[in-house]
Amino acid sequence: MKRVFARWRWSRAALAGLSLALLAPTAAPADDPAVLELDVTDPESQGSEEKPDPAEQARLDALATPTHRQTAVIKIGGEDDPVTVATFCLTRDGALLAACPRAKLEGEEEKSGAQLRLLSPKGELLKTVAIDFTPQAINVDAAGNIYVGGAQSLAKYSADGKRLVKNDAPNVVDMDAMMEKMRKQVRRQYETAREQMQRRLEGMQELLATQEERLAGLKAEEAEAGEQAPRTKGDEPDADEEERATEADRRKLQIEVLTGQIQHLKAQLPMYERHLEHVRSRAEPTDEQIRQMIRYRTQVAGIACGPAGIYVACSATEGYGYEIWLLKSDLTDPKKIAGDQRGCCGQFDIQAHGDTVYAAANCRFSVVGFNGEGEETICFGKRGGGDIEGFGSCCNPMNIRFAPNGDCYTAEASVGAIKRFNKDGKFQGVVAQAELVPGCKHVAIDVTPDGERVYMLDITRSQIYVFERGPGD
Repeated sequence: MKRVFARWRWSRAALAGLSLALLAPTAAPADDPAVLELDVTDPESQGSEEKPDPAEQARLDALATPTHRQTAVIKIGGEDDPVTVATFCLTRDGALLAACPRAKLEGEEEKSGAQLRLLSPKGELLKTVAIDFTPQAINVDAAGNIYVGGAQSLAKYSADGKRLVKNDAPNVVDMDAMMEKMRKQVRRQYETAREQMQRRLEGMQELLATQEERLAGLKAEEAEAGEQAPRTKGDEPDADEEERATEADRRKLQIEVLTGQIQHLKAQLPMYERHLEHVRSRAEPTDEQIRQMIRYRTQVAGIACGPAGIYVACSATEGYGYEIWLLKSDLTDPKKIAGDQRGCCGQFDIQAHGDTVYAAANCRFSVVGFNGEGEETICFGKRGGGDIEGFGSCCNPMNIRFAPNGDCYTAEASVGAIKRFNKDGKFQGVVAQAELVPGCKHVAIDVTPDGERVYMLDITRSQIYVFERGPGD
C-alpha cells in the first residue's frame, strides 16, 4: 500500500499564546477525506420553531415600554455655583433634598461648606443648611425629620433644618483603639505584599532558568540533526526523512517562540526587582494615613427610616463588605442586625418599608429584605441576560425606593433603567429610561406617593432627571 506523507502546518499566532510543553497541529483542511461533517440537527425539528403567542408577546412588549417619560432636568448649582451632589431624597411635602459634599469654591481655595439644599419640584433653590461633615446618605422619616449619614457621623435635623442630634456612625468605636487596630492590619498587608512579590520574582527567575535550559536542549538537537547526511538530489523522500523534516519544522518554531519568551522575561525581571525593593522600603504608616483609612472604612452607604427606628448601612471595619445596623430615632443604642453583605464599588443602598429593611444587593443582582433580627425574608431579581426583568451591567440594582403601597422601584447604574416590582417581588414593568454616563455609581431615585413622578440622580453631572407618567416621544 502506498504511504502518503505530508508536512503538518503550524500556526505561529496560536502557538505564541500556548504553553510550549505541548504543540499541536492546526485543524485539518475542510476537504480532508478523514474529516466527516456530521449533521446533528433533528430533521423533525426543522421548520418547527414555535412562534410566540401574540397575547404573550403583547404582554412582554407592554412590560418593556416605559410608563414615564422624561420631562425635565434639575441642575444642582451652576457655573457660578459649582457643587457636587452625593445623593438626594424627597421630603414629605414633595420638595427635593440634595446632600452636597462640596457646595462652593472661593478663589483657588475650596471651602469645606458641605450643605443640604432644599429645592422645589421644579428645581428652584428654597433653602440651604450648612453641615459640618461630608454627607453620603440621606432620608426622611414619617414626621418629616431628616437623617444624614457621612464618614464617621450621623445627624438628625428637623424638617426646617435645625440640627437635633449628632452622633458617631455605629461602626465607629474608640478612635485610639481603631487606629491601633488599623495600624496592625496595614502592617499585615505590607508583610503579605512583600511575601507575594518575593514569590512572584522567584517564580519568574525559575521560569527563566527553565526556558533557557529548554532552549539550549532544542539548539543541541538542531545541531545534531544538521550533521546527518543530506539526501541525494532526485531521490524520493522516505518516511523517516519526512518525519525528520516535520520534527525540524516543529523544533525551529519552538526555538523562535522560546527565544521571544526569554527576552520578555529578561525585560520584566528588573521591574519586579524594583517593585520588591519598593515594597520592602515601605515606611510605617503615618497617623494621617491611618485616619484616611478609617474614614474610608466608616463610610455610610445608606440610611433608611422605618417604624422600628433608623437603619444604617456602613462599611465593615474588619474584612470587607457592609453591615446593617438598627438605631433608635435619636441615633442611640445601635444594634447590628446583618453583616457580611456585599456591595460593588462602594455602593450598598438600603430602604425600609413596614417592618422590613431592604438592600440593593447589587452583587447578587437582587433586592433582599431583612427583618429586625437580620433574617432574610424576601429576595427577588436576577441577572439580565437579555431578559427585561433582569438587572444588567456588572452589578445592579444600585438603588431602590418604595412607594406607599409596597411597590419597589429599582435603579440601574450604566443601564439607566428604572423598574417596578410589587410587594411580593413580581416584575411590573419598566418605569423610565435615563441616559447616564456609564459606570458603577450611585443612582439614587425617589417617587411621589401617587407614583406620577419619579426622580433619578445623575451623579456625574450633578443633576436630577424628572420623569412623569405618560407615553414617550
